[in-house]
Amino acid sequence: MALSDFKPLKAAGTKILVLLDPKESESAGGIIIPDTAQKKAATGVVRGVGAQFDKAGDVYVGAHVLLSGEYAGSLIAEVGGQELVAVEYEEVLAVLG
Repeated sequence: MALSDFKPLKAAGTKILVLLDPKESESAGGIIIPDTAQKKAATGVVRGVGAQFDKAGDVYVGAHVLLSGEYAGSLIAEVGGQELVAVEYEEVLAVLG
């Protein structure tokens, strides 16, 4: 299943839906990292926002964001090997672009 298979996503209230960046499977030195040792990404792309963010705001659909940590948010689905999570606005530390 690909993200394009979903209807447009709309988060509830102050929730933000984030598609996490893929996990690193190889270190900078070329060492392959097993799945069990890979850390969950703390960055991702916003795929849906709650009604509070529709009009104006720093968090918008398509923004690349930095989350508070690898345990931020609640897992909604796995899409093409990436995780779609729902996070609270307070868990977004920065908008990267």
